[in-house]
Amino acid sequence: ASCKDITVILDNMGMASILPTDLDNGSNDNCSIQTYTASKTAFTCADVGLNIDTLHVYDPSGNGSGCLSTVTVEDNNAPTPVCKDITVNIQNTMPDPSVSISATDIESTPTMDACGIASLSLSQTVFTCQNLGANMVYLVAVDNNGNRDSCLSMVTVADPNILCCDTPSITCPADITVTADPFACEVQVSYPDPTVMSNCTPVITQLTGPASDSILDFGMYTVQFEASNAPTKKDTCSFTITVL
Repeated sequence: ASCKDITVILDNMGMASILPTDLDNGSNDNCSIQTYTASKTAFTCADVGLNIDTLHVYDPSGNGSGCLSTVTVEDNNAPTPVCKDITVNIQNTMPDPSVSISATDIESTPTMDACGIASLSLSQTVFTCQNLGANMVYLVAVDNNGNRDSCLSMVTVADPNILCCDTPSITCPADITVTADPFACEVQVSYPDPTVMSNCTPVITQLTGPASDSILDFGMYTVQFEASNAPTKKDTCSFTITVL
């Protein structure tokens, strides 16, 4: 008997098989070889790596001999993750608003591999106010034999509860003094809108005082505005209109 070492590759079901003659390296007999047998011909994921296999050869008279062969079993099949796009909402976490996801959140279907999944990881798991909008996230799947593949998901981060907005800063126009024309008892008064600084678009509400372009009698009027991003994120300003 004469053996040789061979390498076999598992299929996508995690299986491989050989014939005894695959181990033969020119075994011979003066009356010819009639039968070849191997101690192992079927291999699975559990056999990845080096395996010692025994080849036995027999001639027509029943004489036999054996030799050892090293069968190297390889798994070259990577898992095939499938991703889906998702939308997540910022949560009121401490110390800053954020939202976290896991690999299963963006898997369209559970990732499978014939030899088993060792790990699933994401290129990004935590999203803050800096990530509002669309974010590309990679899901990387690694099987138990180190084969890996990835898929791409678009994670859209939304802020429906306005947790990412700051407290706005509102500035009113300067105080206004208007003198009516001779013999006039009232005058039309116009003023510019207040200016607001914010990372969002706050709601501007006039709390008191006449609107711009109102016809006003003599006297003093206080105009107050409020800018609001959320129930507790507000700022106010005021100015006076004096009609002489």
